[in-house]
Amino acid sequence: WWILSFGLMGLLAGLALLMVTAPTYRASVRLEVNPAPNQILEGQRPGQARQQDAMFIETQIGLLQSRSLADRVVRKLGLANKPAFAPQGLSRDKRQLISRNKLVGSLQIEPKRGSRIIDVGFVSTDRVQAAQIANSYADNYMQSILDRALDKTAFEREFLRKRLETIRIKLEDSEQALVDY
Repeated sequence: WWILSFGLMGLLAGLALLMVTAPTYRASVRLEVNPAPNQILEGQRPGQARQQDAMFIETQIGLLQSRSLADRVVRKLGLANKPAFAPQGLSRDKRQLISRNKLVGSLQIEPKRGSRIIDVGFVSTDRVQAAQIANSYADNYMQSILDRALDKTAFEREFLRKRLETIRIKLEDSEQALVDY
């Protein structure tokens, strides 16, 4: 009887805990991260490429965990204005900070060993919200990569324009010196 009564009490306690506990949902997005194609340098060993690849993956994980990306997601989804993420009586900056911290706290980033795949997951009691946040993380991550590439291209274009202008002036000076000679 003792065993039966303790078993029944354990079953009832488990059932009561199940009824009280809110369900949690995990939405995840799988990202494939690829480095920009590099030229293979003469004398480069294959081990160096693998080491650089691992460093690239670590860098991408760091970018996914960054505050700037979390801030972009908070702004994009308006999470600072949702009572589930931040108390509404606070200033906008404090709500933004609280929302970002809550977002980062529920974020799960898991690289798949031996691949260039990273799973980005978000855990929430609202399944729709979990899916929106996971998808927004992926979208904003890709947009930030495109923004960086665009900035890099604009910088390179400006550098080449200045360099071309300098070479053009030198060429004109050389031509003038040749004509004068």
